[in-house]
Amino acid sequence: MNHSEPNHEKFREWIDMRPQHLRSGIQALPPWKLYRMSSSGHRVTLYSYDECKCGGREIHEDCEGGLSLTVSVTGQFNRVKFSRNVFGILPRELTECELPASDERLGETMSAPEAKRFVASLARPH
Repeated sequence: MNHSEPNHEKFREWIDMRPQHLRSGIQALPPWKLYRMSSSGHRVTLYSYDECKCGGREIHEDCEGGLSLTVSVTGQFNRVKFSRNVFGILPRELTECELPASDERLGETMSAPEAKRFVASLARPH
């Protein structure tokens, strides 16, 4: 399902400027689609496409032909403690999904200061 208005022409132009080994992977995951991340079940939008450290020279557990993704997990499409970007996501972890139902509870359950304190507490030794 589209979460934003697609611009196919600009996307094709942008893909043509990417390294050859990344193009098909990027083309299969347009940025205006909504995806479900298999590891968490969250609906996500694409934040960025990245090249794996191997540069696409190999296919291994940490990447697929060189493509790695950063996704946004937000309260716009989920019920979450706080919105965030998650990096190192593999294309195989995403499947296109529908928008939330009109009666589904969405949003963030923590305020920005609460989220900041929560994240800081994770970095402290326990």
